[in-house]
Amino acid sequence: MPTSWPSPTTPKTFTAAVVTVSDLNTELRDRITHVYEQKGNVRAVTTRTTGSPYTALVTDGWILVNSASAYTINLPACASLGAGWTFEITNINTGVVTIDANGSETINGSLTVMLPLQYMSVTVRTNGSNWFIT
Repeated sequence: MPTSWPSPTTPKTFTAAVVTVSDLNTELRDRITHVYEQKGNVRAVTTRTTGSPYTALVTDGWILVNSASAYTINLPACASLGAGWTFEITNINTGVVTIDANGSETINGSLTVMLPLQYMSVTVRTNGSNWFIT
């Protein structure tokens, strides 16, 4: 598996007279992977059911919280991730999910954000200092 993926702004140029479905599938896979790649890491969908609070990891891309009781997701320090890093967090059960920024960092100016309803979802992005809902 390649260690870096082609940029979506520099599409592959096919030089063969005939382009096969396999060539197109490979190009599509590479482009999709690039979209989900951040800082060289392909990030995962993580489902959490127990172990509250849970601190989001750099390998988490989308965190699904499947808990009927209150659950807390702690965000890592913004400075450790760098500007542009995102997490998507979705409440897929009936418990209230609290998203807690690290230390004095904020999410849209608040220390926490709540997802009180089933199927509520939020994507947070850091500027390197704080988190913002996008």
